[in-house]
Amino acid sequence: GCGFNNTMDLSIQLDKIKLNIRVAVILETKLGYLFEKNHDGYYFTIGGRIKAGETSIMAAKREIFEEIGLNIEDISLVSVIENFFTSQNSPVHEICFVYRCQSIRELVLPSNFYQITRDLLNTVDIRPEIMRKIISEPSDKISHHIIL
Repeated sequence: GCGFNNTMDLSIQLDKIKLNIRVAVILETKLGYLFEKNHDGYYFTIGGRIKAGETSIMAAKREIFEEIGLNIEDISLVSVIENFFTSQNSPVHEICFVYRCQSIRELVLPSNFYQITRDLLNTVDIRPEIMRKIISEPSDKISHHIIL
């Protein structure tokens, strides 16, 4: 894509701060919303870092395919999150493009993936927390969130 053949993630150490440029995908299924549960017990949507020379849409579709083997055509940008946090005692500046899509197919999922119904969204630890609001308050406008 874009004439590049690069596998380098857009995760760059700049002096004392790391810059991450990533995507997150809200995938709605017949049973709910798709989340991965990590070893610390919290849930997050499909996603990952954008690669150099890759558009955010390409990255979102690639991540869906890599994580659950699903090809998605119809996908739309719903939010941009600018997130500032500390990871492993180092400051991180992250820009995340959030996409939304649907799948009506029966999904065969890896064991660490869960489909969480809308009414159970408030009962689990979702990271980043703002994702809960983005999922439960869909809008025609692209939302923008800054988390300091």
